[in-house]
Amino acid sequence: MSNIKVASRYAKALFSLTEEQGELAQVRSNLKFIYQALLSHNNLKKTMLNPLVSSKIKKTILEEILDKCQTTPSIILKNFLNLLAIKNRFEALKEICEEFEEKLLNKENKQKATVYSAQKLDEDQLANLSQQLKKTHSRQFILSNVVDPNLLAGIRIKIKDKILDYSIKSQLDALSKQMLKEIN
Repeated sequence: MSNIKVASRYAKALFSLTEEQGELAQVRSNLKFIYQALLSHNNLKKTMLNPLVSSKIKKTILEEILDKCQTTPSIILKNFLNLLAIKNRFEALKEICEEFEEKLLNKENKQKATVYSAQKLDEDQLANLSQQLKKTHSRQFILSNVVDPNLLAGIRIKIKDKILDYSIKSQLDALSKQMLKEIN
């Protein structure tokens, strides 16, 4: 089974349980902390991903990481991480974190999007763009900006799999197609 399918199932279960207990924000914070800890310590990551390392050792490592969290981790999260250790599913942790975050943002009526522009947009421009998107999509957007040197002017906005293209190139292409259509 692919990591995406596994992650989706695990994230859905974790989300449901933590939502019932009212611990979504706490679990979000702790999950990010644990994921960052694994990312920043290569040996730790290798150990947690190694199927030959016993789940007992992995649980001990997890307890040490959880002790360093800013907030006290919930029992649900501890049990969830222990289950990942037992089932050797830590390779899906990144996708689980992403799925969990997406579910939480959806619950908060928020959406992540990437804005591609010819030059870096400042905070005011991103805030204005976010407000415009909110009007048309009825949800709050969390925008990240990526400078795309291939754009001459304008922007492209990627929301999940959808791309809104407001670049000069796309406008010129549309104008060109329209002119060719009128000529023929």
